[in-house]
Amino acid sequence: MGEKTMLGRWQVSVAEQDCSLCGACAQWCGPGALTLKQADDAAVLRFAAERCPGCGLCVEACPEKAVVLTQTTSRAGPGPAVTLASSQLSKCARCGATSVPSRMLGSMSRWNDTLGGSADAKSEDFTTCMACRSDMLFFGGSLNA
Repeated sequence: MGEKTMLGRWQVSVAEQDCSLCGACAQWCGPGALTLKQADDAAVLRFAAERCPGCGLCVEACPEKAVVLTQTTSRAGPGPAVTLASSQLSKCARCGATSVPSRMLGSMSRWNDTLGGSADAKSEDFTTCMACRSDMLFFGGSLNA
């Protein structure tokens, strides 16, 4: 009973300059208050307050620490879902297929460095889709296949 009364009393915000739109926050959001949708060559992160129980999993899941959860004091009730961040989707440098959000490319390079990834990694390694990356890794394909 107590959980239901807390729905709609939480607000999520995102530091857009830090958010890569990786989607970790949305993946960990069981109630679906945070959603990441990819359509029309763009990725959009949205928040629906009426579904948020204030658990904080989204905050913990964010590798960039860009998600902030605050309790609201408003009695007005939750409004419609709001867009927190968006980005155009990048195109694979090898095949041209839609790939990851453009904002994620810089983060991927930083994550590689932070997590002790290959020192040989080049920026173009992060501009290919998963299919081309697999081809290049397992079959020796090149960026200009």
